[in-house]
Amino acid sequence: MVEAFETSGARRQGDFCTERGVKLAVFRQWLYRIRRERRAAGVKPTARFVELVARSGAGGGTVRFEQGGAVVTFTEVPPPGYLAELFRLMDR
Repeated sequence: MVEAFETSGARRQGDFCTERGVKLAVFRQWLYRIRRERRAAGVKPTARFVELVARSGAGGGTVRFEQGGAVVTFTEVPPPGYLAELFRLMDR
């Protein structure tokens, strides 16, 4: 179930669990346990992608974010939720 979640592209654990009739608390317990075990074993997490959509901005400047050696540049500041999800995935 954890692997299905990680490869599903689902953004929210709650939605994923509701669709499958699984209790969120139980799912999270296993999700965190499995992820801890993977980290302890040195297993890299499954890669996921966040779509970047370019929009033309009124200003001529750019916004640059750096995390873990990766650099992402935007022509305007994206919504906070989008950045949070992007950084969460980059931090894996």
